[in-house]
Amino acid sequence: MALTFWILISLIVYAYFGYPLILSFIAYFSKKQVKKKEIYPYVSIIIAAHNEEMSIRNKLEDTMHLDYPREKLEIIVASDNSTDRTNEIVRNYNDPKIKLLSFTERKGKTFIQNEAVKETKGEIILFSDATTIYDTQLLKKIVRNFADSNVGAVGGELVYVNKNKSLIGKGDGFYWKYEKFLKKSESQATSLIGLSGCCYAIRKELYEPLRPDLISDFVMAQVVYKKNRRVVYEPEAISYEETNETPKDEFKMRVRVGVRTLYGLWCMRNLLNPFKYGFFSVQLISHKILRYLVPILLILLFLENLILQINNQFWFYKLSLYLQIIFYLSAFLGWVFRERKTFIYIPFYFCLTNFALLIGIFKFLRGEKQVLWSPIRK
Repeated sequence: MALTFWILISLIVYAYFGYPLILSFIAYFSKKQVKKKEIYPYVSIIIAAHNEEMSIRNKLEDTMHLDYPREKLEIIVASDNSTDRTNEIVRNYNDPKIKLLSFTERKGKTFIQNEAVKETKGEIILFSDATTIYDTQLLKKIVRNFADSNVGAVGGELVYVNKNKSLIGKGDGFYWKYEKFLKKSESQATSLIGLSGCCYAIRKELYEPLRPDLISDFVMAQVVYKKNRRVVYEPEAISYEETNETPKDEFKMRVRVGVRTLYGLWCMRNLLNPFKYGFFSVQLISHKILRYLVPILLILLFLENLILQINNQFWFYKLSLYLQIIFYLSAFLGWVFRERKTFIYIPFYFCLTNFALLIGIFKFLRGEKQVLWSPIRK
C-alpha cells in the first residue's frame, strides 16, 4: 500500500510538473524552427454560430477589419439552426465576401464545420467562434507560418478576458497561462497535440471531415501530424475571448470538452505508440491521458493516505493527509465565497475542473456523446 501511495504521488507530480520540465528541456535543446515569410494566400474564415445575435455583428466587423487583402479573403458563417436574429444580421450585410450557410436542424459544431469547408475557396482555412475577437494583425501572423512546407496547421494565441473579475475568470486565466506554456514548448519540441477551436488555421488539402461527436480542434491536430506535417503555435496571432462567469457554466463546458476529447483520444489511439510516433506519443500520454486520470488518482491517493495514516506512524503520511484536507477545505471555501475577491480561487478552480473531468470520464465510459453546444458568453 505504501508503494501504491508513492506511485500515485509520482504520477500526479509528473502530470503537472515533471512533464512540463522534460518538455521545456527538450524544446530548449532541440528547438524546431519554422521558416516564416510574409505571404498572402487566399483564406476562408469559417465562423461557427448558434443563436449569436448578441455577438455576430461585432464578429463580422472585427473580421472585415483584419489587416489582410480583401480580395484574398472570404467569410462563411455556419449557423447551426439559429432561432434568433443571427441569420438575419448576416444576410443584411449583402456583401459577396460574406456567405451564410444555414442549417435547419441542430447538427453540432464539428458537423457544420465539415459542411462549411466544402464551400470554401481558400487554400488556408481559419476556424473561429462568434464570440472571439481578433487582433488586426492576426491573419498575417498566422499565415506566414505556412511559408514553411512542413507546417500543416497553426494555432493562435488566445487571451482570456475576465471582464467582471469573477473567481472563475481568475481560475481560467491562471490555468490558461499554464496551458500556453505547454503549447509553446510542444510546438518547439515536435508538434502541438491540440489547438484552440476559436483560432486555428489549416491547409485545406489536409482537412478531413470528422465524426460530429469528435472535438475538431483536438483531433485535427492529430490528423495533420499523421500526414507528416507539423502543428505549430504562433504567439503573435492574438485573439480575445471572455471567460465564463459562473462555476455552473465552466463546469458544463469542461464536461463537454472532456467527453469529446476522450472520444478523440480513442479515435486516434494508434498515435499513443511511442515506438512508432516517438515523443509525440509521450506528449499525448502525459498532457492528456495522465491529466485526465488525475481526478481518479487524487481520490485513490486520499483513501490510501487515510489508511496509511491509521496503520503507520510515519510522519509524512500524517502531514500529506493534513495538507490534502486543507487544500480541499480551501476549495470548498473558494466555492462558498465565490462572489468575493479571494486568493483561494486556485484550489477551487482546480477541484472544479477535475470534478468535471471525472464526470466526463463516467459519461464517456457510459457511451454518452456531446455533439451540440450552446453559447454561454454573450
